[in-house]
Amino acid sequence: MQKYLADTQILIWAIISPSKLPAEVRILLTSNPIAVSQISILEIAIKQKIGKLP
Repeated sequence: MQKYLADTQILIWAIISPSKLPAEVRILLTSNPIAVSQISILEIAIKQKIGKLP
């Protein structure tokens, strides 16, 4: 089993709008360990603060 590092936009789409992701990516995300960098959490917080996320 491989480990993957999720990009910020992939993480956002996986949570908010998984249909935007290709089926292959959705399968990878649900069947493998996924790491998320601390900076991605910061980026999401910034996007939320400036109104770019629902």
